[in-house]
Amino acid sequence: RYHEEMGVATPKRMPISFPVSIRTDADPMGGNRFAGAQHAALIDETDSVKRIRDVQEFVRKLKSEPALDSLMRVMPVLTRLPVAVAGALTSGMTMSTDAQISNVPGLKSTVYLAGARVTHMWPFGPVPGCAMMIAMISYDGRCCLGLNSDRAAVTEPELLVRCLREGIDEVLELGSKSAAPGPGAAGKSVRNTKTSAGAP
Repeated sequence: RYHEEMGVATPKRMPISFPVSIRTDADPMGGNRFAGAQHAALIDETDSVKRIRDVQEFVRKLKSEPALDSLMRVMPVLTRLPVAVAGALTSGMTMSTDAQISNVPGLKSTVYLAGARVTHMWPFGPVPGCAMMIAMISYDGRCCLGLNSDRAAVTEPELLVRCLREGIDEVLELGSKSAAPGPGAAGKSVRNTKTSAGAP
């Protein structure tokens, strides 16, 4: 959508990176257990189901990779390196992608700050050498997205947000259709969730 609105030819695929959980039931609570994955995401496909399946198939194949947790194994060594050296090593990975995407499971119950109910939690991750970082955090039955982009790469951030909202609405519509009541399910209603127009 964004490429079309900008009058730029849409590439078939776009390099993205995102974390893949490698946590098992045997792992203790707390701490991170994930592997960083890089994927050439299908973006010139108009069918959102096919785009979702493209990522789904990639993740399934990745989880069967024996060396998936290699980064977690070398992390203790990386943390002992000088900041400049560690930064140079990791920047090579992040600069080869156009976008980084992250998903953080948040609190499941309502929390309060100085007596006021917290209604939203907005995650804004850094842009570590890539064009944009898209982060999502769940909280109290709601998911919030934070988009941080490099102005040199994304010259029309408001347009990008609009295009992103349209894409999210398209995916949410799939969920509404799959939950639609079948024959004989009279009286049941399906809530059609949309992205909030007033959300940043």
